[in-house]
Amino acid sequence: MRGAIQAQLNRVVNLPLWGIGRAASLLWLQFGQRHTVPAWRGGTKQVGELALHIDCAWSWRRDDQVIANRLSDLDVLETLVSPPIVCRAAIAQENGSFELRFDNNVTFVVSVDDYYDSSADEYWRLFEPAVEGPHFVVGAGRAGT
Repeated sequence: MRGAIQAQLNRVVNLPLWGIGRAASLLWLQFGQRHTVPAWRGGTKQVGELALHIDCAWSWRRDDQVIANRLSDLDVLETLVSPPIVCRAAIAQENGSFELRFDNNVTFVVSVDDYYDSSADEYWRLFEPAVEGPHFVVGAGRAGT
């Protein structure tokens, strides 16, 4: 499982992270080129070349200190990606946890262990929001499209 996860996460390496937001418990990140797509409620919106949706424990760290987590306000999160930051490395774990290291000495950590639920269908997903195609989904004991 680790190999498949690593291969997918490598897709964000060297891409800028420019968008971040929340929808209930879900955190979303937008990477790469911006694309304009139709919005659900009419009009348009900008999405990234790749989007990462996380619905498990996560934190932003500098050195060994947590600088943001699930309890942080959206304005705190937005300052982390403004101006955009570039992902320089991705490190996957067998259980679906991972780290993304950025050029501003900040690390984004997703901790599947901290949110362990043996029946969870989805902890996180990576996909191309401007393209109709498969999503790479990591859930309890599984990873794939």
